[in-house]
Amino acid sequence: MTEYTDAQIDQFLAAAIGVQGVVETFTPQLQAAEGEEAQNALREQAQQQMAVHVENSGLSIPDYNAIAEAAQTDKALAERIEAAAVALQGQAGQ
Repeated sequence: MTEYTDAQIDQFLAAAIGVQGVVETFTPQLQAAEGEEAQNALREQAQQQMAVHVENSGLSIPDYNAIAEAAQTDKALAERIEAAAVALQGQAGQ
């Protein structure tokens, strides 16, 4: 099991927030898209935007994916991510 630093957790959160924004933006567009070609084009756009958010956070895409996957099975890691998210929301509310 890999140990992740607080900085990596913060980077993961920054990326995840950006990725979630892309998902929220593209989901209705994908649902409204007519035809497989249009849907594939939208998926590609969304994936490119998600990649930009991840890379801008300072993490590589494989590292982001590894943290996301590890958080599914590592309760302590998931709790660290949740605690960092709560702290981030508290800072945003100030």
